[in-house]
Amino acid sequence: MVDNYLAAIFVDSSSQRLGFGKALLDYVKRDRAEIQLKVFKKNYSSLQFYMSQGFKAIKEEVDGSTGETEIVMEWRV
Repeated sequence: MVDNYLAAIFVDSSSQRLGFGKALLDYVKRDRAEIQLKVFKKNYSSLQFYMSQGFKAIKEEVDGSTGETEIVMEWRV
């Protein structure tokens, strides 16, 4: 976390879908009223995960270093 920006969550592929990502998000949600993050648009599974955790897409941007479209997402209490 950088202030209210979630820079990254990494869960080893062998441990995905076991609740670790949700547990990490629940931990950071405890102390914040809002969180923003960015996800590459083509990363459908991550987009679905964040939406299932209450995040909403608020805008699209193009990442300057990769040229990929990314979705800016936000969660609020």
